[in-house]
Amino acid sequence: LSWWSRQAELTADRGGLLARGDLNSAIRALLRLAAGKTLGDEIDIDQFVRQSVTAESNILSALTGLGESHPDIGNRVRALLQFAESREFGRLGAPHELEGVATGAA
Repeated sequence: LSWWSRQAELTADRGGLLARGDLNSAIRALLRLAAGKTLGDEIDIDQFVRQSVTAESNILSALTGLGESHPDIGNRVRALLQFAESREFGRLGAPHELEGVATGAA
């Protein structure tokens, strides 16, 4: 059930992005969840995203948390970025606003 729980968390993150329509706000909410409001507000979103995208290629990062019920914040942010850039996100009528967020895409 851990896998299902992790997938449910990612689905909830996508729902939040669709409801709010603001990628920066969705990422900030995840950072606050991980670090608390004060520290979460101090984290540079663009830098966190760049580091998160870089960590994606790390095999150890992919294996981390397999037995956990929640995906780590880096995985959640990467999944949210991938969803925000997807056709599905656009098809659902959500505003496709990625301005100001460094996705790491070249």
